[in-house]
Amino acid sequence: MEGAQGVEVSWGENRGTDDADMPSSKDDKLAYRRLRLLGQGSFGKAFLARDLANNELCVMKQIRVEKMDAKARDTAVREAVALRRIRHPNVVRFRQVFVRSGWLCLVMDFADGGDLCAAVKERARSKVPFEESAVLECFGQVADAVNWVHSVKMVHRDIKSRNIFLCRTGRALLGDFGLVRLLESTCELAHTRVGTPYYLSPEIIRKQPYNYKTDIWSLGVLLYEMAALQRPFAGTLETLPRAILKGAYTPLGSQYSQGLHDLAAGMLQVSPEHRLDLAVALQSEVLSGPLERAREALGLEEPQLPEAPKAKRADRLRSEVRSGAKDMKSEFIGYNTMCRRADPILPAGVTPAEAIAALAAEAEAKAAAEIYADRVAAGETIGDGAPENWSIKPERDPDSGDDGMSSVSDDSWGSVVDSGAGVLAAINQR
Repeated sequence: MEGAQGVEVSWGENRGTDDADMPSSKDDKLAYRRLRLLGQGSFGKAFLARDLANNELCVMKQIRVEKMDAKARDTAVREAVALRRIRHPNVVRFRQVFVRSGWLCLVMDFADGGDLCAAVKERARSKVPFEESAVLECFGQVADAVNWVHSVKMVHRDIKSRNIFLCRTGRALLGDFGLVRLLESTCELAHTRVGTPYYLSPEIIRKQPYNYKTDIWSLGVLLYEMAALQRPFAGTLETLPRAILKGAYTPLGSQYSQGLHDLAAGMLQVSPEHRLDLAVALQSEVLSGPLERAREALGLEEPQLPEAPKAKRADRLRSEVRSGAKDMKSEFIGYNTMCRRADPILPAGVTPAEAIAALAAEAEAKAAAEIYADRVAAGETIGDGAPENWSIKPERDPDSGDDGMSSVSDDSWGSVVDSGAGVLAAINQR
């Protein structure tokens, strides 16, 4: 029950509820004390709360789900539970997900430094831009978190400065992951859009299919906002989409390096195909150094990318059969089967007759080469040639006593001798 100071207790306790048919997490017996309201919108409310199990501060977001149909409600809860699998030092950690009294409750870590949007506005009021090192160290952490999210086949879709939370230590956290996707199932959000689409990519504005590149566009808007203290594209709900589709913006100030300029420009390409690859950008000189400095200062270990799922037994067998057929140079796949390999048996444009002739010529040449090798090994001369490694260059016979070339033998054996059958007969008669 809500008290005079707006404080409620026992949220998450295993109390009686009308939502027994709704899925929830298995460990929903913990209790939280809601301290104060942080914000609210058409989707629900966000409270600063205290975990009564360990006395730590946390954030509890409550989303009204009672108006959802059963399928949408189940999908929303399952996706919320899936957020707990995300493990990255720069992603807000989800502690618990449960449903109580018609509300989907997401409990997550609390960042004591506020959000990036508030920090940017404060700098804009004082007209003191962030130092480039601070911009890149903060942005590098966020970009690394987004890259990890992409590695698990997820798209954030709601990257903006309000969803980047800061800790007083200097750590940056990517938050509200998947929240937009969850809220799109509600009747309220289906008819109401909160705010203006400053961070929406051109492909989403055009209602075209999108992929991970949409997050890279939003990162480009975020980087520009951190450096310029204002967003690259502005306007009303009617004019802003046209500005985004045009892709023209005021260049960043000269106080920033060309590397930062190029990084923002590479992400703010209207065509998704031309945008930077995030993994490559993180390895570039402009981001790798600042990110490494931030990790070292904060004591953060480099996150390990999730391991690729193990191949199924059927996939392994297919791979083994394919490799075996390749090793045996067989045109068939497997043993005792009529399934041919995908590769063509004959090259393009070659008829069966031509292929047979080529194979016969190859076999004949191979047989001739083997015969030649055998005769060479026996020390025979072959035609006008000579055994392997023997010289056929004319040389003078040193034993002939003739300094001229008349004693030169064409086969380098010395003086010319009669080696025919008549010589053998004469020798036998002696």
